[in-house]
Amino acid sequence: MISKLALAAMMLLAMLLPAVADDKLGISGKVYYRERLLLPAGSVLTVSLIDIDKPVQPIVSVEAVTADRGRSPLEFTLKVADGVLRAGQNYGLTAEIVTSGDRLWFTSALPVALDLAQLDMPVEILVVGTGQKPLPEAEIARFYDKPLEIIELAGTELVDGQYPTLQLSPDLRASGTSGCNNWFAQATVDGQSIGFSPAAATRMACPGKGVSEQESAFFAALEKVAGWAMRGQLIQLFDTAGAEIILLAPLPDV
Repeated sequence: MISKLALAAMMLLAMLLPAVADDKLGISGKVYYRERLLLPAGSVLTVSLIDIDKPVQPIVSVEAVTADRGRSPLEFTLKVADGVLRAGQNYGLTAEIVTSGDRLWFTSALPVALDLAQLDMPVEILVVGTGQKPLPEAEIARFYDKPLEIIELAGTELVDGQYPTLQLSPDLRASGTSGCNNWFAQATVDGQSIGFSPAAATRMACPGKGVSEQESAFFAALEKVAGWAMRGQLIQLFDTAGAEIILLAPLPDV
């Protein structure tokens, strides 16, 4: 029979020994971006816990790699050791998405503050584009009714003197030439996102080496367009994976 003294000693020992359990707190949530884009395979989402008063060095971070092309929102769970979060301190979460080649594509503009009393609630973090910033309406409008020339077309060598063109009207009708035939389509624009309906075109024969192939490649690329951005005075058009497929330059005023 166990004596009262031994029983008391066992109870005291049990109180002093740490519990055999996961001593890490899980902070979960989702990272959003507004652009209608798929992330390239291998993109890396990093979510970091920071002290807002000392934001230079993250307290802890977690990374998630997209095996296939991911899309918004992206889920995360950040494990934080017990005792790291202290009452009276200001903590927040930051997020960034890096694509292949270590290109920072999206980042949170400001940390999302953590409520230490509600750590079991999911946290939502909005990230915004870095190299592909949304075009302000005034920036878009200055290209209305201005002819633009395609100077690069992914995977296609353009025919000298017969570059395709594109012009966008205020009602978002798109038109131009393929380098041979005239074409027409309807555009849709929403911030950084842009798309084109299948192009209707005249049916002239396209003599000359590579002209017909250029036309087919241009129309195929136009249907894949999902986003746009400025590069200096040039306009980049991207597909859903974020790859540049068309590069346009304003034609000089006549």
